[in-house]
Amino acid sequence: MKIQAAQSGIQGARPAELTTPQRTRHGAEQKSLSHNDYTVGWVCALPLELGAATAMLDEEQEILPLGPGDRNTYTLGRVGRHNVVLVCLPSYGTAKAATTGLMVGIGGGAPTSDADIRLGDIVVGDFVVQYDIGKTVGGGKFERTGGSGKSPPDNLKMAVLSLRGRHNLQPSRIPDILSEMLERHPSTLEEYNCPMAASDRLFDAAYDHVEEQNDGNPTSCGRCDISRLVQRSARPEQHCKIHYGKIASGNQVMKHGRTRDRLAQELGAVCFEMEAAGLVDANFPCLVVRGISDYADSHKNKLWQGYAAAVAAAYAKELLAILPAGQDPSRVTSQGHLPDDPCQEVSAMMPLEWR
Repeated sequence: MKIQAAQSGIQGARPAELTTPQRTRHGAEQKSLSHNDYTVGWVCALPLELGAATAMLDEEQEILPLGPGDRNTYTLGRVGRHNVVLVCLPSYGTAKAATTGLMVGIGGGAPTSDADIRLGDIVVGDFVVQYDIGKTVGGGKFERTGGSGKSPPDNLKMAVLSLRGRHNLQPSRIPDILSEMLERHPSTLEEYNCPMAASDRLFDAAYDHVEEQNDGNPTSCGRCDISRLVQRSARPEQHCKIHYGKIASGNQVMKHGRTRDRLAQELGAVCFEMEAAGLVDANFPCLVVRGISDYADSHKNKLWQGYAAAVAAAYAKELLAILPAGQDPSRVTSQGHLPDDPCQEVSAMMPLEWR
C-alpha cells in the first residue's frame, strides 16, 4: 500500500491546575486546556515513531508547564474527540518503559503457516509477555518466570473487537488516514512511504545473513542466497493486513531466525519487540500496536521502519475514532474500571505530569 496524496509523579497535595489557552487554525481562542483534559497517553520508543504519531494529530496544541523534576518532552494534540499526550521514551528496553495508555511503534514479525505476516503489516497485542526473564535450572535449561502475559483493559479490548468487526464488513481506513497524513504533511513521503514489495524478503529461519564487503548499504542482502528465500504467493494488493496475537517483549533485539521460531512456537507469539513488557509490568493498562518492519532475524534492516511506524500510528488513530471519549485508556485502572480520581491512580506510577 503506497502512501498517496488524495507522542514525576507529585506526592502529597495536588497543585493548582495549570491551563494554557488554545487557538484554532484561524486564530480564534478556544477553551483553555489543563493537564486533566489529556486523557490518552501515546508512548513511542523511537523518534521515527513519534514523528508518525505527531503526523496523526488532527490538531497540535500548545505545551503545558511541566512539573518539578519532569524532564520528558511532550507533544500535545487532538485526535478526533480525544486530547492526546505524545511522548518518546528516554531510552530503550523494558526497564525504562513508562506507563500510559497506548504504545505504538515497530516490531519484528514471526510468520508461521497460520499467520502470513509480512513487512508493513500490523500486529495488535492481545497479550504481552516478557520472554527473557527467568532462571537457569537443571541441565542448563532456561525457565521463564514472567508468567503467561498481560492483556489490555476490557474497554480497549472491546474497542479492538468492535473495530475488527467493522473490518469484516468494510475495509480499514488506514489507506485513507495515510493519504490524509501526506496531504497535511507532504514532507513525510520520503520517510514514511511504502517500499517496493520486492524488498519484502523472508529467508529460511536456518539461513543467516551474509555480510556485504565494502558496502555501506544497511538494507542490502546482495550476497545472500536467494534460493533460501521462503516462497510466498503475491498478495493481490499491496495493502497491510492486521493480525491479532501475543507480543513477545525482551531486553535485547531479536535477530535470529531459529530462536524467533522456537520462541514463537513456545509462546504463541506473532511479534517480537523491546519496550512493551516494561509498560505493562508497571501495572497500568495499555494496548500495544506494532507495525512489522522486519522478521526478527539476521536479515533485518531499517528499510521498512518508516512505513511500519506509519501504519501502526494510523491503526491507533482509527481505533481512537471509535473509542468513547469517556472511556479513555489512561483513565482505566489496572482492574479495568474508571477510578474516582484518575490522576491519583496514575501519579504513583508515571513520570508524566498530567494530573
